Formats: sequence, structure tokens, C-alpha cells
Amino acid sequence: MYTQECILHNPNMQDVKLLNSFGYIRFSTPKETSGFKPKEFLYVGKGYWQFIDSYFKSVINCGENRDIFQGLIAMDDNSIADQWLTNGEKWLRIKCSDYEAIFSTNKVGMLERLLNENYHKATAKEIIEHFKK
Repeated sequence: MYTQECILHNPNMQDVKLLNSFGYIRFSTPKETSGFKPKEFLYVGKGYWQFIDSYFKSVINCGENRDIFQGLIAMDDNSIADQWLTNGEKWLRIKCSDYEAIFSTNKVGMLERLLNENYHKATAKEIIEHFKK
């Protein structure tokens, strides 16, 4: 389950494609059409997204920083695929294809490295600090 709510300013079609690739579903009201008509903000909730005109201050505001946005929307309790991992100094991201290869072929070297070097899933706070510009 995706866990982090956030807002992206000035979304574009690439942002929508990324959300769709992660399995997010567009939430729309009956008044909305199925076309791509971005508004000023893109809201990402737990498993869904929608364009909005304004946002709540309690949601993480990514501004226009797509690195932070991409790190946050990948946060998932059920997997490490496509998420940022860190040991506090080093950062790495296991892409979905790498994740499947690691666990389908039992490549224990990568798993041992992650355990031995004390990697953990990056928290929202760590992702924001790491990608701040």
C-alpha cells in the first residue's frame, strides 16, 4: 500500500505517466472528463491521484521538485521496489526490474550488502532532506 500523501505544483503528462506506472488510479468527479486537463496542483493520496485547484497544508508540498515527488510516491509498505534506500550516508534505489531479478534468482549478494551496510527504506523526511535543492 502506498503510504505518502503529497502535492506537486505545475504537473505535466510525464508526472501522470509515472503515477500510472506505479499503479495509482485517477480519482475523478462526475463533472470531470477523461482528458488531460492539468490544474495548478496534482494531489497524490493513498493509491490514487487527482488534479486540484488548492491543497491542504497538512499534505507534504513538493513544490516543483520532481525528485522529492518521485521518492514520496514510490513509498510502499509492501515492497522495496522503486524506493529509495539509505544507510544515512549512501543512497540507492532498487528499480522494479532489479527487485524482481534479485528475488527471482536469489541473488543474496545484494541482500547481504543491504543488511550488512544497514540500509533501510528512506523516510519521507530523509527523502525531502536528500533531494532539497
